[in-house]
Amino acid sequence: MKKTAFMIAVLLIVSVLVSCSGGSEEAFDQTFGSTDQTDLSGYTFYILQTSDINEKPMYYLRDTNLADNALQRLKDVANRHNCEINLKYIGADNTFKTLLSATLATGESLADIIFTDPAQIREFGNLGGLTDIEHVSDYIDIYDESKWGAPNDWEFLMCKGTMCGVVPVSWMNMGPVIFYPIVFNSDITGMSGFYDLREFYENGEWTREKMMEVAVACTDNTRATPIKGLAACLKHFIRSALLNNGTSFAEFNDDVSEYHCGWTSEAGIEALEWVKDVISNYDEYMLEFTNTGYGDWNYTNPFMNNEAAMLLTSSGEIFDKIAYKVNNFGLLPFPAGPFGDPAKYVGFYEKAETLSIPFYAKEVECSAMLIDEIFSPLEQYPDAASIENYYDTNIFSDPRDYRILLEMSRNCKYSFWPDGGDAVLNSLYTNLPQMSPTEVLEKYGAVSDKCIIEQMIPSILTIRRLSGDENYK
Repeated sequence: MKKTAFMIAVLLIVSVLVSCSGGSEEAFDQTFGSTDQTDLSGYTFYILQTSDINEKPMYYLRDTNLADNALQRLKDVANRHNCEINLKYIGADNTFKTLLSATLATGESLADIIFTDPAQIREFGNLGGLTDIEHVSDYIDIYDESKWGAPNDWEFLMCKGTMCGVVPVSWMNMGPVIFYPIVFNSDITGMSGFYDLREFYENGEWTREKMMEVAVACTDNTRATPIKGLAACLKHFIRSALLNNGTSFAEFNDDVSEYHCGWTSEAGIEALEWVKDVISNYDEYMLEFTNTGYGDWNYTNPFMNNEAAMLLTSSGEIFDKIAYKVNNFGLLPFPAGPFGDPAKYVGFYEKAETLSIPFYAKEVECSAMLIDEIFSPLEQYPDAASIENYYDTNIFSDPRDYRILLEMSRNCKYSFWPDGGDAVLNSLYTNLPQMSPTEVLEKYGAVSDKCIIEQMIPSILTIRRLSGDENYK
């Protein structure tokens, strides 16, 4: 059933009212025309991050090449502008939100720049606690896609239609974490005659049926520690099947005035029926597939311990763990269903390391200037070719894997999970093994309407305005 988004105009007005151009009056008597000449008179700026700065300064493991380069950049920028730039750490979750929210009442500033996961800032941004990046566009050029990402990377930066941050995509491992590619262990698949699963993808033979054929062939339940064909959380297996069958959580008409839940479409129902078939007929070839108590990330360790031939995971798990533990792995997209496009992988993302400026930052323009300079490409990785070489040398063993990852990133969309986007998916996750797709959707299908109306539609309309793409949705 289509819904009319009658609240759009009101919500956009509210978004404009809660957005802001900055905090207290500027203390510097400076004209910020030529940033190279700006003298900041010894002022101390703080970058707030939610990972321990002793272990992961600037979100890179300490004493690694990337961390050294990032910390040297801070020193160079500070020296250039006669200022100090220090990292400040506070805990994530409730501590972070509580402390930041308190600044809205006190008018005080905890930091000049916030550098953290968007799940941490979205609630704060929705309260009007972050600067609208459009108001500092003289310093941060959001249209520089090589530096700040493409429009499809902007969705999770939107707080009720206001762009509250940027992502430094030119820094390694800082782009949106992609969910969910399939990683395979060539040593295990090779024992069953599948030496390079990428060839199925390259030849147009990587289908849902082929994936399950490989899962069956690579399973060995006779071992003391069985090898399963595929390790996958049912929840994200469901979403991957839906997205790669030509549908999405919310489908809109051309002017985004009407919407319906894509999971209820013919393509959505077909994908869910296929997942039901996997639950019924392939459970013995899957690792903890229907165990709703099994943690989302508990699948990585068994894969690294040679207990699964394939793994449905995030790019973050590849960068942080798998690349260091598995010598012979490869990458594949989730296969398309009959309603999907086999040449277009569709995934989603939920997090990235995001830069924002608090509402009460003491010097909003200075914060924007520093963000732009600090997060310019690192000297050792100045362009796309050097970045590709980094991934081919340090993460992947085959250059095809990075190219697949790039293809995934172009088609990924934000899931709006903390705003309500997970509500229907969680209902499918817990109920699909016992109920039909139609029964689940009839019972729980309307619970995320608020997310669509208050978050998704304003975000789409803002991205259309900023990008000039009237067809974006």
